[in-house]
Amino acid sequence: MSGEPSVEQVGDVWSSISGSFYRAVDPSHQDTAILGSRLAGRYSEPSQPTLYLSSSPQGVNAAMIAHTQGRVAELVLLEFQVEAHNIVDLRNPAVLIAAGIDLADAVAPPYVSGLGEASS
Repeated sequence: MSGEPSVEQVGDVWSSISGSFYRAVDPSHQDTAILGSRLAGRYSEPSQPTLYLSSSPQGVNAAMIAHTQGRVAELVLLEFQVEAHNIVDLRNPAVLIAAGIDLADAVAPPYVSGLGEASS
């Protein structure tokens, strides 16, 4: 497995990212894992497939601690090579200011707030 992804800031707001990212999936769905989650998630409505990836296997393990309900006991860890451009890196306070983003608005989507824990 490869090292951490690299992030290169391009301008005040945009970044490019490349490297290995990881996802744990039910082995029976590993051929379609790149299509995204089959259920509603932290940042997606049920009708909106969302691809959840982590920058490390440890990050996948941490995410899976909170998502044990309704899944098989043994998951398979998949590695994807990603190259993406025009990404807004919400971890960077200077980018948040330049983009006019309030971090509180970015971490609690309206369709998740008040509905309890997502099923994925």
